Parts: sequence; structure tokens; C-alpha cells
Amino acid sequence: MTAAGLLAVFGTITAWRHLKKLDALWTTPYGYTLIAKLCVVGGVLALGAWNWRRRKPRMGSEAGAIALRSSATAELALAGVVLVLTSILVSLPSPR
Repeated sequence: MTAAGLLAVFGTITAWRHLKKLDALWTTPYGYTLIAKLCVVGGVLALGAWNWRRRKPRMGSEAGAIALRSSATAELALAGVVLVLTSILVSLPSPR
């Protein structure tokens, strides 16, 4: 939890340094990609919380393990999308 909080703080600082102005968030390709990445990161966080709070306590049965496996697979797939969006983001020029 601490690492996620630190990542959010430093990600915000980095985004602010690249965007310069708030309206660049919705008027530039860099901003669009950043918004898409943040939405997918939100999905990863939501699935992680779901797995932690709902799926993990039911791990005593085979059905619980299968449910966790499918949910964790979706979480990993979304994390892969985050990596793809990050690679696109770093290749885009910063807004001026």
C-alpha cells in the first residue's frame, strides 16, 4: 500500500512536469494516452482489491482457487495493457 501511494505521488509530479498546463491533459495525444493509462491502472487496482478482499478468503476450496485464478489472469492482462500504454506514452513528445 505504501509503494502504491508513493508511486501515485511521484507519477503525479512527473505528469505535471510533462504536461505543464492542465488543459494539455485532454487536448494532446500525450494527455489522451495518460488518461487511458490511468483508467487501466484503476482497473488493475480494482481487480487487485477484489482478489484481496473477496477471492482470497475463499481459497479453502477448489472453486475458490479457480475463481481467484481467473480473476488474477484478468488482472495480469490489464497490467500488460498498462505496460503497452506506458511504452506508447514514453515515445510521445511532451506537450509544449
